[in-house]
Amino acid sequence: MVQPATKRLVTEASPLLASKAPLPAVADKVVFVSPRGTDTNDGYTLKSALATLSAAITALGGPGLIQCGQGTISFGAPISVAGTSGVTIRGVSGITAGQAPGTTLSYTGTGTASAINAQNTLGFTLADVMVLHTLASFTGRPVDLRNVTGSDTSYASVRDCYLGGYPGSTADALIDLDHANTCEIRRCHFSNAANAIRGKAIATSYSNGNIIENCSFNTSNIAHIHNPGDGWVIKGCTWESLTSGAAGAVISDSGVTANGLTVMGGWCGDVTAGAGGAQFVIGGGGISILGTFIGGNTGSIGVKYSTSPSSGITIAAFFNGCDTGISYVGGYNVQNSDYSRSSFFNVASPIPSGAEAQFENMLNYPVVRYRNDGTHAYGGVAFRLENQKGGYQAYDIGIDPDGGTAGVFQINDIVRSKFPFQITKAGSVILADTVLATTATDGFTYVPTCAGIPTGVPTGQLGTAPVVYDTTDNKLYVYNGGWKSAAFA
Repeated sequence: MVQPATKRLVTEASPLLASKAPLPAVADKVVFVSPRGTDTNDGYTLKSALATLSAAITALGGPGLIQCGQGTISFGAPISVAGTSGVTIRGVSGITAGQAPGTTLSYTGTGTASAINAQNTLGFTLADVMVLHTLASFTGRPVDLRNVTGSDTSYASVRDCYLGGYPGSTADALIDLDHANTCEIRRCHFSNAANAIRGKAIATSYSNGNIIENCSFNTSNIAHIHNPGDGWVIKGCTWESLTSGAAGAVISDSGVTANGLTVMGGWCGDVTAGAGGAQFVIGGGGISILGTFIGGNTGSIGVKYSTSPSSGITIAAFFNGCDTGISYVGGYNVQNSDYSRSSFFNVASPIPSGAEAQFENMLNYPVVRYRNDGTHAYGGVAFRLENQKGGYQAYDIGIDPDGGTAGVFQINDIVRSKFPFQITKAGSVILADTVLATTATDGFTYVPTCAGIPTGVPTGQLGTAPVVYDTTDNKLYVYNGGWKSAAFA
């Protein structure tokens, strides 16, 4: 006897339902769909399964579970659960060795439509399925979680899925999360699309509090994760093999910001981002990239700041193979980072006034800052060394940190507004920047002393002669093949 659709007993013991996703309650509605079904069935049991997803959605008629059987279920027209809460589409995982793979949902449609339309939903779940797009003429979204006309999509879950398809990477975004909030994407693999996951569609949009965890990404034309939103957490993911000319792994562009973005525990392989391209292009404040391996190739950048300077940027990562580790920085706080190539900071473009990168020790006291004072014609770039513990000291070290244009390497004493050391563009070394008063107690150049005649043979340094002052006989000695002296009264 067929049980009513609204009260059906479903048990975990059934091989068809072996899955990581929790089953709905006994009173929930369950509809079965299978490649071996027919749409003239009622869909209430596996033996009376429907054949198409569209028929299953119609039979479900609201919240509940669409349980897909083993094999490939093809559909040539988009399916929609838009505006419906609590819908789960779940497939079959492989159970024992030698068994055929689980469930494949194969979309054979074309154009820009969304294959699975879950817009404006609450609690939509997609689990244990392979979602494929098969034609180059498909440029839409395999899974669409946007808010287009109604309420925001919230609490959606996509887990234990494979999303990809046509090797030409034609799909716009495998999952679109514009105006989708508090959603999760876990243990999924993404391949072959312009973007694997997209957050904000434009700078004025939003997509908040979403989690992407333990996912792998391969072959995206633009970015694996494009325009993430505020408060996103991307954890334990791997990125590999973007196609030629691709932008990078996690990208915010066109003025899109991602405040509060956290990327942690990730691995970014030898992603070829193209000349000047970057693996991570970030914009906004409160961004953290932690415990992440960032690989690259010739011409690539590890982390690039895409918008105007902000604050609270923390990077604790290992850079390997990128020509430049961090480019165009503003408000950076770079803690315990490692970088294996020669050019850690790229300052080919002028840094905006007030921008600075900061290295800190474990006690969170700044020891080096990379900054712009906003006045130099070429960018005003300098390292700033600071001591904020036990009395403030600060020195700018760099090319014209005073805002000049002469190309002079200087050490600028910020507290006393002095330049105690300079090297001109022509190579002259200057040890003072002012005339000392006869009553001066500081500002002198100190030379080494010895008590008596020097007898050692100094190590030779090209183009120089060592100097020492004999405090016993009041003589200044210079070594030139032997010690030569001049007496002082």
